[in-house]
Amino acid sequence: MTTGQTTEQTIRPSSESFLPQNAAIASSPVTLSSPSGLASRHYNAEAIYTEFERLTRRACQKQEKIVGNLRYQICTMTDSQGLIQVVYASSSLASEGDGAGYWLNENADIYAIRYFHSDEVFVLLPEARQTIVELVGNRQINVTTDKARWHQLELDAREQIMEISAQFDLNNFTVSNQPTSDRQEIQRIALMFLEPGALAAGLPTPTIEKMAINVTTDKARWHQLELGAREQIMEISAQFDLNNFTVSNQPTSDRQEIQRIALMFLEPGALAAGLPTPTIEKMAIADDTALLTWQQGETAGMMLLRKEQGQWGVLTYGGGAIDATTLSEYNVPQTTGEALLKQLNLN
Repeated sequence: MTTGQTTEQTIRPSSESFLPQNAAIASSPVTLSSPSGLASRHYNAEAIYTEFERLTRRACQKQEKIVGNLRYQICTMTDSQGLIQVVYASSSLASEGDGAGYWLNENADIYAIRYFHSDEVFVLLPEARQTIVELVGNRQINVTTDKARWHQLELDAREQIMEISAQFDLNNFTVSNQPTSDRQEIQRIALMFLEPGALAAGLPTPTIEKMAINVTTDKARWHQLELGAREQIMEISAQFDLNNFTVSNQPTSDRQEIQRIALMFLEPGALAAGLPTPTIEKMAIADDTALLTWQQGETAGMMLLRKEQGQWGVLTYGGGAIDATTLSEYNVPQTTGEALLKQLNLN
């Protein structure tokens, strides 16, 4: 069962408070000694708490959906450029509440992750992209510097947010007359995947230099391009002795190869016309020449093929019948033609 609803509210999950139930946040600074011998750095626990609380209280438009035993929540807002931005996202078991929630700041940074089953909260400080502040149980704060773990947590969170986002039609959030353009969305997704790896490797922040987009929807043209490509590939393949590529002790039989080539030619046209997938009904082979009948829905036809230099190629196909006269026009010897028609019970 799938249910969904949309509301606009401050996102603060009703089933869980935004902090661990027993957490106590100290207002005094916490000193973190750098393992590399660099100067120690002070972290104000109260400031971290205040920022996290602010993010959990941001007004946003919320959607919730239950799919089977999974509950998905997402809360979004639109930034000054008209881009839809995720403020909060979560997924959990509907019956048990086990799962995780993710909060993002105005820069689209993953700021905090909460694991519902253990009540742990990890704050990923954006500065230097390596400091993790953990708020767990009675512990006030636990600060660690671990670049690799920071990026792993951040990457996992982004992947989860994308999976959660896929459950919703974000186009329903009409909060601006300026929708997200393809170019902006492509750049956002590209950087989302590029940045973590670059930062983990100590490389500069990646930038998108050039972008080209040209998308059209044209079913007939798609199939024409695809058919033209297949014909070119066959022509190119015919220039090579592909029998030298011995990858199996069971070579493709003539009958299998003829059927493969026939369907390769028939399927694009059938799909373009909205017809059922074609099937090969009967097949006759004699002296490196093949004749077959095909069917697709209420439409039927015949196809003539010839084997030259070890490769089968199509001579003609269509909706009309192929008889002795047609065979002679394609230089099929009379005895071969008679044998083909006899096998198909057409003579």
